Amino acid sequence: MTLQQCRYIVEIAAHHSIRRAAGALYVTQPAVSKAVRELEQELGIVILERTNQGVDFTPDGQELLFMAKLLIEQAGAISYHFDRSAPVRTSELSVSSQHYCCMSGALMEFAQRWPRYAISFREGKAEDVVDDVAQSRSIVGFLSLNPRTAPYFERVFHDRELEFRELAVTTEHVFLRKGHPLAGLPVIPLEKLTGYPCLTYRQDDLPLHLSESPAYAGDADQIIYLSDRGTMRDLLAHTDGYNVGTGILDPEDPLLTAVPLAEGQGVRIGCVKRRQTFLPDALENYVCLTGAALAEACRT
Repeated sequence: MTLQQCRYIVEIAAHHSIRRAAGALYVTQPAVSKAVRELEQELGIVILERTNQGVDFTPDGQELLFMAKLLIEQAGAISYHFDRSAPVRTSELSVSSQHYCCMSGALMEFAQRWPRYAISFREGKAEDVVDDVAQSRSIVGFLSLNPRTAPYFERVFHDRELEFRELAVTTEHVFLRKGHPLAGLPVIPLEKLTGYPCLTYRQDDLPLHLSESPAYAGDADQIIYLSDRGTMRDLLAHTDGYNVGTGILDPEDPLLTAVPLAEGQGVRIGCVKRRQTFLPDALENYVCLTGAALAEACRT
């Protein structure tokens, strides 16, 4: 196996097509196809399967893709370490995350510290984050666990050979507009939410009680299930609806506020990655900066 073959594999994943990957690499399509066949023969696995939309990676191919990304990153680190006259390498990072407003601040700080980089950032629900890491679309993912969802996700982590690294801890808060009748309370008891619309995210691939919804959402008289965070923000800002989550909110947000829920449970926020793998220096730096930003956001 060569680094060139690894680069071919990564480009195929990026473009979902051998033809487009060959164009991006400035080589012929037969050269890329031959490299993949030779790698399959050498490793004794099937890497790709063809579909109507292009090519997909088999489970073995997904494992190889993940390792290929790390090999390319580490090879660049070795070259730069021993040859400082060489051009500064570009660090290619792939990250998935639930939505946290402090992620942009961590990214800006990373940009000031690292000279060259290319970051692929995917945002989604907790199940999407886990799937991205397991399927090698991302090397790390950031998500939150509460006592209701933790047992489910811990089984998923074990089955898919992933590990969770805690970065910050908070408690459940109620998100609502600043002019909401409950916005001035220091804490909001659960019974005070009665009569107000509950706005929540429903995940189609998880039972409702394991989704990002609070367990008591099903008891609300009015429930609106959403999948888009922009719509969630608009409804929170212009109605008396509420949402329960981590409480992480931009302190300068002109429209929304977050108030602790009296019966709120603890929430652990962290990153998930493949078990027994070491993150490239740039990505480890990014994880540390994100962890610091999350911890600071949970304190405010």
